[in-house]
Parts: sequence; C-alpha cells; structure tokens
Amino acid sequence: MIHRIVRAFLFLLFLSLSTATAQRGNSPLMWRVYGDSGTIDLIGSVHLLPSSALPLPEVMTAAFDSADVLALEITLDSNAMGSAQFKILSLAMFNGDTTLRKVLSRNTYNALKKYLKKQGMDVAMFERFRPWMVGFTIMGMKMMSGGEDDDGGSMEPGVDMIAQQRAEERGIPTRGLETIDFQLGLFTGLSLKEQEAFIMQQLREGDTESDTFEQLVGSWKRGDSAALVRSIEKEYPKNSDGYRKLIVARNDAWVPQIEAWLREPKRFVVVVGAAHLVGADGVVAQLKSRGYRVERVARQPEQ
Repeated sequence: MIHRIVRAFLFLLFLSLSTATAQRGNSPLMWRVYGDSGTIDLIGSVHLLPSSALPLPEVMTAAFDSADVLALEITLDSNAMGSAQFKILSLAMFNGDTTLRKVLSRNTYNALKKYLKKQGMDVAMFERFRPWMVGFTIMGMKMMSGGEDDDGGSMEPGVDMIAQQRAEERGIPTRGLETIDFQLGLFTGLSLKEQEAFIMQQLREGDTESDTFEQLVGSWKRGDSAALVRSIEKEYPKNSDGYRKLIVARNDAWVPQIEAWLREPKRFVVVVGAAHLVGADGVVAQLKSRGYRVERVARQPEQ
C-alpha cells in the first residue's frame, strides 16, 4: 500500500507543478525557438490525459522522434523510478515515534479521519506519513475519482511521459531542467503549519479538484489559453508566495539553461508544464524579450 501511494505521489508531483492548455484555435501548445546554432521546440505538457484526447497532434510526435535531445522538468526513466520511490518514502514518513495525530490539531485530524472513512479507508494507514504527503494523497484521490473521462475511456499518461517513452525507444538522450531533490524540496520545506493548511484546503475543496482537472483538459483539447491564465491566477494569485515559488522562480532558472542549449548545434525538444510557458512571466515571453525569434507551431491538418 505504501509503495502504491509513493508511485502515485511521483505522478501527482508533476501534475501539481504544472497545469496545461493551449491557445484558442487550431494550434497545439508548442513554440519553436531559434538560436544562433540550434533550435528548441517548447511543448506544454498535460501530465494526465483522457484516452479521448489521444493520439497527440502529429506535429508533437514528429518533434519527439526527430529531436537530438529531449529535455523535461526532471528525467525519471524506469531505471530511476525505484531510487526515486525510495527517496520519496524516506522524506514522506516520520522518524521515531512521531505520528500524524501528534502533529495535527484535533479539528484537522478528526476532519481527515471523517473524510477517509467516507472513502472506505482508515486514518491509521496514514499515521506515519507527513502532512504534505497526506495532502497530495487526498488530491490524487479526488483527481482520479472515477478513473474515466467523459466518454467512458481510461486516463492515460500525458505528454511528457509519452515523450520520454518515445525517446527511450529511439535512444534519444534526455536532460532535466531540475532534479527530483529540488522538486521534493518545494514540499518538504513547508512548515508543519503550512502542511496542515494544505490538508485542510484539500478537505474543504471536496471534489472540485476532479472538476478543475476536467476543465483544464477540456481547455487543452479546445485550445484555450485564456482559460489557462484564469486557472493560474485562481490557483496562484499574482505576487503570492506560491506563484513566485512554483512558477516565476522556476521559469527564471530555466531560461538561462534553455539559452545555453540554443548555443548547441542540436535540435532540442523541451516539454514542461504549460503554466510555465504562457503569460508575462512565462518562458516564451522571457525568450522573446531577450531577442530570440519565437514562433507558434501550427497543428498539421488532419488527413
């Protein structure tokens, strides 16, 4: 049971750090950036997709297959999955005799216990987990409720996972913009008070996480960038700590890496959460402001 929770957290980690959609029209969320020596295709990722949204646009899969290098937020191939699970497990669980009951307020603990009971689960299963991990577990339970899309199909791995699988099959090297340690640090660095607030936020939101996710995927399928901007502003208000920490600071760190890759005589494909590509603080806007030629890539007409 514990290892299933950890695997789910790995998946949710990528999902929670990145939401995705595309601009209104017949174009995928994809830009081509031209450097002096190389080019980079920037692709906005949805990390979980209903089967009805697949296959991906041909222009995306063609970019994956013709790339010299694939870059992701983090690289986590099958060989690295085991070590990542062990790392998460060691960080997500309490040491010594500390338990969830001991660190949460009575009100929060009782609310959690009540919620889990409705899901047919016992709070005792989570006593050894730190609050941030429990919050992610609740988020995942809501997001995955039903396990099907509106057309009755299954939920499938999203854009970045498809890209990595194709790269592995074709022997295309991969690079990461970040490490698993950095991404985990975004959550392990939270105070116990902040972690408890995260749990309460998930409990108060009820099943709205599932609804929000469906809206995001729908926007991605329609090509609606305005919906993405509204979602970002709702989740991370401008100038909030969350927006600066999870969006702006990471974008600022990625742009110099992308610029360095543009100086290599190679064709890169960079797949990141689409929330990092759009808006005034997005990677695309930053690259344009630095004088790079950036073009939106059109979807190839369906045959």
